[in-house]
Amino acid sequence: MLLDGVFVGLGGVMPRDVVDGRVGYWNLGFRLSPAAWGSGLATWVARLGVAAAHAHSPHTPVVARSLTTNPASARVSEKAGLRKIYEGPSVLRDGLVLVVHADRTVPASVLDPIVALG
Repeated sequence: MLLDGVFVGLGGVMPRDVVDGRVGYWNLGFRLSPAAWGSGLATWVARLGVAAAHAHSPHTPVVARSLTTNPASARVSEKAGLRKIYEGPSVLRDGLVLVVHADRTVPASVLDPIVALG
C-alpha cells in the first residue's frame, strides 16, 4: 500500500489449511507503518480482502487474530464485517489475551487450530 507515494504496509487474505492440506479458512491480516495509522488504509484493505475471499470461496470463513493489547486491529476487523467469536488466554504469549474475529461461526475443528497459533 502506498500513502503519498510511500510504501506504508500490506494486507489482505491468505488461505490457511487446517487438516490434510484442505483450506479451512481465509486469514485476514494487515501490517501498516505508524505513519499510516488512522488513515483508514487498514480498514480499506481489510474490506477488500474480505470481499475477495467471499468472491473466490464464499463457503470458507474469513478469520482475523489479534491481541487485546492491540484494540485498533480488532476495530478494523469489525469494520470489515467480522465479529468476535473467541477471547481467551494466548497459549504462546504468556499473560496476553487472544481475540479471534470471523465472518461467521466456525466449527471447533477450525477454531481450535487458530487458537493454538496464539
